Amino acid sequence: MPCAEAYTFSPALKNNSNYSEPRVLNRYESYGKGKDMLTIEGLKELGVNTDEGLARCMNNEAFYLRLVGMGIADAGFDKLETALNEGDLDAAFEAAHALKGVLGNLSLTPAYEPASEITELLRSRTQTDYAPLLNKIKEARAALIALQG
Repeated sequence: MPCAEAYTFSPALKNNSNYSEPRVLNRYESYGKGKDMLTIEGLKELGVNTDEGLARCMNNEAFYLRLVGMGIADAGFDKLETALNEGDLDAAFEAAHALKGVLGNLSLTPAYEPASEITELLRSRTQTDYAPLLNKIKEARAALIALQG
C-alpha cells in the first residue's frame, strides 16, 4: 500500500470548518505566522549566533529555522526542571547535558550559556540553588518561543 493511502481521515473530521488537508511545506514556507515567525533577524536580536548555526546547516536558512523550532520545543527543558524539582541530580545532569548539545548545535547562545553552566555544576553533583540558572534557560526559551508567534 502506498504511503499516501496509509492515512485516512474520517468524514466528520473533513467536515470540520477548521480542518485542512495535511501537507508538507515547501522550502519557501514557514511554520510561523506572518511577521511573528522565526527569522534570522529576530534570532540575531536575541543574541543567537545565527552565522554559526547556519554554517552547521550548510547555510540552508529554512532548514536551520525548522531545527530551531524543534530545538526550543525539546522535551529536555521540562525534564531538566522536573529532575531539579525532585532533587534528582543524575537525571538533571542527563537532561542538562542533552539540552546543552541541542542548544549548542543550533548556536542558541542565550539558552546555551546557562545550560552549559548548569551542566558543569550537575556533572560534579554540586549541591546548590539551581533556580537562577534554570530561570535564565526558561527566560531564553520563552523569548525564542515568542518569536514563533
